[in-house]
Amino acid sequence: MVAGSYTAARAEFVEATAGVEAMVSALLAGALGSELFDVPTGTLSGGQRKMVGLARVLVTHPGIRLLDEPDNHLDLASKVRLERVISRHFGAAVIISHDRYFLDRVVDRVVELGEFPGGYAHYHEQKTAMDESA
Repeated sequence: MVAGSYTAARAEFVEATAGVEAMVSALLAGALGSELFDVPTGTLSGGQRKMVGLARVLVTHPGIRLLDEPDNHLDLASKVRLERVISRHFGAAVIISHDRYFLDRVVDRVVELGEFPGGYAHYHEQKTAMDESA
């Protein structure tokens, strides 16, 4: 092991995570108020717990995030913060939401899933017919 490599790696880690820590702290302070940082999450409202969960997702850095109705149970100010965070920091995400105004502000591509009765062969026939008629 090279002398000082742990120190260098630790410094790099601290620098890389400082921005994430500040972002999560700001998100939670705005959503919860810093006075609630030490309160058990079981005592928080649904919207407050959702913001804690979002903060948890932010620090994990997955390749893609799957968000199912992330704006449910949020007040207007928290929705605005959520929109900002998703727009600025999320990278790849699949967002399921019924809120078309929220989606207009946070997505740059929409994928529609369709339902076709029957098995794959029947789907393929229907899809081919649809593509040919378009």
